[in-house]
Amino acid sequence: MVETLKKTLSLTVVGALFVGASFAGPIDQRVEEILGKYSIVQESLSKDSVQGVDSAAKGIVELASETRASDPDVQILVDDLNKASTKIQGQDLEAARSTFFELSKPLLIYLTKYYSGDNTYFRYFCGMAKKGWVQAEKGTRNPYYGSSMLTCGELIK
Repeated sequence: MVETLKKTLSLTVVGALFVGASFAGPIDQRVEEILGKYSIVQESLSKDSVQGVDSAAKGIVELASETRASDPDVQILVDDLNKASTKIQGQDLEAARSTFFELSKPLLIYLTKYYSGDNTYFRYFCGMAKKGWVQAEKGTRNPYYGSSMLTCGELIK
């Protein structure tokens, strides 16, 4: 399962700079802003809650909407973040958990291939859900199963 995720994350995405109407600079800075909002979603789901998910997802939509990539392959990641963030809004816990990997995948790909910032982000994989996610802090907090399997997951970085 981890190998499948690693293969998925090995997609080649060329270009690590975004240029947006109100943002210009290394994508790492923008990704860190997005990851701040994403972490709220991940933490809420790991606590069996959707509290704060809509607000955080709206923040991701706003950040992604302001971002334009010069490389079309990189823009796909931004568009995927935007779509998943829009989709997860208004969902109940079960549906939000089902959608969460759509939000996680573009970030997992970026962190695997391009992140060069100073902050450490941890990537996890849950063999039961067959899905990965990102955490800002070490220590498994499974968003797919929450309290029923909070520590189910393997650190992949």
